[in-house]
Amino acid sequence: MNIVIAGMTCSGKSTLANLIATKFSNVTILREDDYMKDLKDIPHLRNYYLLDLPRAYETEEYLNDSLTLIREGQILYPTYDVRNNQRISKTEIKVRGDINVFEGLHTIDTLASIPGTLKIFMDIPLDICLQRRIARDTKEYGLSEDYIKRYFKEIIESIYWSHISKQKAASDIVIEKESDIKCLLKKL
Repeated sequence: MNIVIAGMTCSGKSTLANLIATKFSNVTILREDDYMKDLKDIPHLRNYYLLDLPRAYETEEYLNDSLTLIREGQILYPTYDVRNNQRISKTEIKVRGDINVFEGLHTIDTLASIPGTLKIFMDIPLDICLQRRIARDTKEYGLSEDYIKRYFKEIIESIYWSHISKQKAASDIVIEKESDIKCLLKKL
């Protein structure tokens, strides 16, 4: 079984992928974030580099690795250091699972050509995503709350409406609240 999870930043994509891996054995997760372009020359604050846009990712590589994992059973998986905006290596071996979960901002669009996938869209309210982003980015990256709020309002929301939200129409399941996740896990 192949599951694709897309949605807004901090909407719970990784959390859902991890819950699936906890509930079932032999689950492999491929995260789109590990396919970000090498941005080590971009300053730490990223100067509003649009990390949420599809062009910030090695989209073809993510698609090819996903297809190779499904067809051939294993891939060399990249390791990405988000704190320093750079690709570290591509040496970790990922082996196809009984369940393969592909998660990221644009995964429904990116992996639309993979037949027979269950497509899940995380449609969590934007104010909740913002609060989660503040909690994550202040702790993980030392960014100020004001900077995060400004970046979110000026940049991320427009990217959400122009790129990410369109995937909802192509999804099989829409998750709008925490209780939807519990229901989904019972059905899987």
